[in-house]
Amino acid sequence: AEWFCKISLSKAMVTEDKDAQIEAYKSIINHAQKFIELYPDNPVWYAYIGFSSGRIAIALNGPSAVPYQKQIEESAKKAISLKPDYYLPYLNLGVYYRRAATLNPVMKFVVNTFLGGSISNASLKDSLEMLNKSKLLAAKKPLIWYELGITYKMMNKNSEALAAFEEVIRLPISAWGDSKIKAIATQQIKKIHMESRN
Repeated sequence: AEWFCKISLSKAMVTEDKDAQIEAYKSIINHAQKFIELYPDNPVWYAYIGFSSGRIAIALNGPSAVPYQKQIEESAKKAISLKPDYYLPYLNLGVYYRRAATLNPVMKFVVNTFLGGSISNASLKDSLEMLNKSKLLAAKKPLIWYELGITYKMMNKNSEALAAFEEVIRLPISAWGDSKIKAIATQQIKKIHMESRN
């Protein structure tokens, strides 16, 4: 079952078809929820729900993303409570906190007040803290370094962002989505170098 989720996750990250991505992530959530009924103390299923919910929320945006946004933090914290040394829920929180920190305040108010949302008031520093915890637990995962680079860039810490993106390139591929991440990291490195010349 866990292998099914891993394969589905990798395929979803590779495809460029937005609808196919959403359906793949929804399938992961459905399978994970079924296995939680059988194995409620397994943190992996909660982490997969959090990760997939986050990706769906990014893809959908707007009001339709609200139910998935609510699942991200809840699932991650549940996974951490079951296994504090598992890297994935910290990664999920790091990405979620970054998006929450950069969301338009008016939009955040509307979502939380009128659409039943519960978007966190986390900051980019909170994002960085969670991503660094994830890195300490799984330093060879290119995705973690990529997300670190994005957060550093949003904090205008370009030297740290550059180092993170370079680490993405240096690390070996460990999942299907890593080739895509490496290509994006390469573009980010070029962009930082161009910005530094201006």
